Amino acid sequence: MTNPLALSTLPEELLSKRENAVPDAVSKFAEGKFVLVMDNFDRENECDLMILGEDVTPAQMAFMIKHSTGIICVVAEKQRLERFGLYPAAHENTDKNATNFYVSTDYLPSTSTGVSARDRAETVRAFCRPDSVSSA
Repeated sequence: MTNPLALSTLPEELLSKRENAVPDAVSKFAEGKFVLVMDNFDRENECDLMILGEDVTPAQMAFMIKHSTGIICVVAEKQRLERFGLYPAAHENTDKNATNFYVSTDYLPSTSTGVSARDRAETVRAFCRPDSVSSA
């Protein structure tokens, strides 16, 4: 299904900014700021709120939880996920977009329930550290 808001219908002001989108996003990440990434109109037609995980704060995590679905994802290579003993959340992926979610995890050495913004931020920061290892 094609979305009526095709690229050709977007204001020229937005279209002209597309060529600088990646350098602008990298700059915002370096400043510790959020970046909104628009999905393909023909896919989910949504935005992802993104920030660098290695430095995410509890306040930033709380903002993401409050102003989104509350589902927090970390982008990672399959080998990194499996190194932590993580595995696909579904045995057979039936998602129409083939989104490859893995099971959730918590950073056990310093979290409690894993639900709070502080616990989630600590888990993401730990996952991003190259020296982190699985406790399993």
